[in-house]
Amino acid sequence: MSIEVKADERAGHISLRLGGTSFMKTTMPFFFSAAKDLEQPGWRIEKVDGSARTVSAQPDVRPAEVISSWNISIPDLAPSPPGKDVIIEPGRYAIFDLGLVMSGRPAIDVSAPAGVILDLQCAEWISDYDRVLQAGGDKYVDRIIRRDGRQQRENVARRGLRYVKLFNSGGGPATVHDVSLKVEKVVGDPEGRFECSDELLNRIHRNCVDTLDVSLNYHPVDCPTRENGQYPGDNFVEVLQMFYLYSDLRISRKGIRQFPRVQEENGFFPGMTPAEWRHSLTDYSLIWVCWLAEHYRHTADADLVRDMLPYVERLFGFFRSFKDAAHGLPQRTSTEHYWVFLDHSPIDRRGLVCGYAAWLSRALADGAWMAAQVGEKEKAQQWTEEAAAVRAAARKLFWDAGAGLY
Repeated sequence: MSIEVKADERAGHISLRLGGTSFMKTTMPFFFSAAKDLEQPGWRIEKVDGSARTVSAQPDVRPAEVISSWNISIPDLAPSPPGKDVIIEPGRYAIFDLGLVMSGRPAIDVSAPAGVILDLQCAEWISDYDRVLQAGGDKYVDRIIRRDGRQQRENVARRGLRYVKLFNSGGGPATVHDVSLKVEKVVGDPEGRFECSDELLNRIHRNCVDTLDVSLNYHPVDCPTRENGQYPGDNFVEVLQMFYLYSDLRISRKGIRQFPRVQEENGFFPGMTPAEWRHSLTDYSLIWVCWLAEHYRHTADADLVRDMLPYVERLFGFFRSFKDAAHGLPQRTSTEHYWVFLDHSPIDRRGLVCGYAAWLSRALADGAWMAAQVGEKEKAQQWTEEAAAVRAAARKLFWDAGAGLY
């Protein structure tokens, strides 16, 4: 085992690297204080940005003021709480590692004088400098103003997390007795099973199941930490796993029905619901149609399809309203508020977009197939022809025969 020490003007970091062939069977609590000078004359300091320098006789960097508390857990083992109380002085913080990413309500057991202010921050990962990281940054801090004595406090809102950071903003020392997570199982444990002779594939499967597990709130969500919201693009991926893990698919059916409830007069509906804001992701509304089709393929729920087809028809009418006259493809200009998302892909999203046309073609084809299944022959014929026209126009405009790519 080797110990590596790093420092810069913000904080110090100690990492443990376990080598060799030995295996740890229990968790190992590890506590360190970086309140003293971490840099010594002659040290070579390398930063994450690639820069480096040698420390002079008089260090020119202010030492970090931080106390970190770690509970290091080996993967695939159940995490355990810290082995002893952790005292956080005013102006300092502690970080607790729960061992794996989970979704639930964080809880703390703390003794402190009246008026002590604790800021609780949760994150799925951590940087090299004791900084808990997630997309929302400090927006996800819960401030707790203490009464005197020992109290247990549990968050009302769910969080996705592995790390819990407690910062003492002042008022006296705080003694942390326990940090835990109240995990909720909305859909229960998976019923589907997979196992083979390849342990790597078994581990991949377990990781996939765990990822889905933390992404199932009272509806499938994009992530347990940030929006914690229901998007057709994310649900479309998640339900493909749910079909093989769960027999109760009411959570998928509920999500499908929730989007038409917020459909606008022009046929468009927002990219996330339920929500208080209107997130415009036009390609995600097309993916909703594909999600409905996959649900029907795996459940044969024809009543749901019949109920949803009028909303599908209105949605397709919305896309007809801004087709490019020359090509018959949906166009998106910089002046329109309808955002072509395409899952963070680094492409130009103005004008005619190949990926946008591809989703429209897929949605039209899935809509036609569902219409045919429930006896809506005219709709099936119309949408089949529209899908073929979009495919032909996209091939003509976007196909590069020399590169063999769109």
